[in-house]
Amino acid sequence: MNADPKQNKSDIKEQTVLLAVFDIMGFSNKVRSLSLQEVYHHYEELRERTVSRYELWSFDLLRMDDVHVPAILRLDVESHIFSDSVFAWVPLKRGFSSPFMKWCCDFVCEALSMDIPIRGAIAAGDAILDKATNTFMGKPIVEAHELEAAQDWIGIAFAHSAMWPPLVADMSPKLIIEYEVPLKKGVAEPIALDWPRFWREYYGGCASSKLETLRSSNPKEYSKYYTNAAEFARHSQKRSNWFNEPPQPADKLTMVNYNNIRKHFENENKKEIKP
Repeated sequence: MNADPKQNKSDIKEQTVLLAVFDIMGFSNKVRSLSLQEVYHHYEELRERTVSRYELWSFDLLRMDDVHVPAILRLDVESHIFSDSVFAWVPLKRGFSSPFMKWCCDFVCEALSMDIPIRGAIAAGDAILDKATNTFMGKPIVEAHELEAAQDWIGIAFAHSAMWPPLVADMSPKLIIEYEVPLKKGVAEPIALDWPRFWREYYGGCASSKLETLRSSNPKEYSKYYTNAAEFARHSQKRSNWFNEPPQPADKLTMVNYNNIRKHFENENKKEIKP
């Protein structure tokens, strides 16, 4: 930690955030095969295309007393780069989850268009994220980092903390999809960020074609990552309308109205505190 002597330690406070940790896969190989200037250029281009686009807008209906009123929310996505990892986060507030998930989809798609494979994980909770002093700590960072490293594909999984029912209910169903995330070890929630949907919108066609092309041009030890991601991209295309289809017997993911699930959640908490 490189502390700023002008900043008082008491100014560093915890935040409740929705956080994503991304890893640039094969970064060490790029460092060995390219000059530092070329690696730096890749980083700067990726930053310009995605990380630096920190301003997002969200439209939502917010409850005011007994009525819902339209509101436009301005969202700043904070981000920080450590070697081959990127942290990005927003406050954990209603109306912020969908634009942040969309930002994450943009990040993966833009990177893949540059032949940079991204793997990541999303978590939620309290953390200290202070760029002025390079202080980053908290359970969601650890949870997202461990889940990111455990995955056997190119894609983004959800940690258990990001499955808080009101948070899931606040997400657009177009941003997520049920899927058994391929892992080296451990267990993940059966839900993934549906970035291939946005690839189809931006670039046309299924992302599996791009992934299979990259698989053939990369070392064999990375083949499974591209193969697993290509299978997911085809699943995304096949179940693109899952939220309007009758649930299948094996389905675990269903979208519930935010207010209904929030009310249920609050009622359950009241039951717990009754004498």
